[in-house]
Amino acid sequence: MQVAGEVRRTIDMVLAESTDGRLTGAYVAEVTPAPDSSRLLVVIEVPAGTDVDAAHQMLGEMHGFLRSEVAGAIDRRKTPELFFQVRTASRPD
Repeated sequence: MQVAGEVRRTIDMVLAESTDGRLTGAYVAEVTPAPDSSRLLVVIEVPAGTDVDAAHQMLGEMHGFLRSEVAGAIDRRKTPELFFQVRTASRPD
């Protein structure tokens, strides 16, 4: 799904540029339709030892900004609604 790939790249870029410590080392593990491409589940992985709840809270605070960044990156009339899940990374740093 092309839209999921664009969303993943865009949010990964924003996370990499974030200076908030709650998102240090965070990355997009997957983006899946929930249940279709109008709603996307974005799974964020954070390094072990990161407060998952704090990272999820920060993503909630950034929701509008992230959605506007996605809107600028994809070629669709309507920007998908984004839902976030945060978990501890399964891959080593």
